[in-house]
Amino acid sequence: MELGDLKKDVSILDLAANYNLKREGKTYRINPCPVCGGSDHFTIYPETNSYSSFSQCCKGGSVIDFLIEVENKTWEEAMQILHNELGQTYEGIKKAPLLDDSRAVNKDIDLTDQIIQWYEEVNKNEDTRMALVNLMKDRKIDFSSVDKHKISVAKFEDGLRIVFPVWSNGKVVNYTARSVGNQASKYKKPSGIAANQFYFNMDI
Repeated sequence: MELGDLKKDVSILDLAANYNLKREGKTYRINPCPVCGGSDHFTIYPETNSYSSFSQCCKGGSVIDFLIEVENKTWEEAMQILHNELGQTYEGIKKAPLLDDSRAVNKDIDLTDQIIQWYEEVNKNEDTRMALVNLMKDRKIDFSSVDKHKISVAKFEDGLRIVFPVWSNGKVVNYTARSVGNQASKYKKPSGIAANQFYFNMDI
């Protein structure tokens, strides 16, 4: 079975059933956080079958990320569990090669706080979140990427832009801010970072 199908068909809520789950609107919170023991930041998103932490104590992601990062399972153990959940036999699926960390040339780059601030602002109410969802739909971008990558909308000096963060080793090292209006420049990036040094989805 393809990895993408496993991520879609196995419910992350089922995997988290042994934790203290509390429903909050369309999401669920786990308290205490299974990673750091803190409160009110470890969130599960049933609509996208994913999880994240507003405190950034963990990277977040799909059901397999949950098993590896939160449950401390190996890749092989996680794959076995996912197949078992679907009543299937695990025949061995190899993980994609790890990233070559040499690509992250500048270890001092860390835009995580700014990205999280923009992301949380968008998620403060349903109207702003739905506005982002609609923008994503207009551009044929999978909505599951919003929470996985902390995609948001932020106000720049020339107007609103969709911000696509670039994650590497658990922190944001770059972003692309795409125009949503009639700005002269379609794309903006933070200054001081080479255009091809980091790119969206490089951590996938």
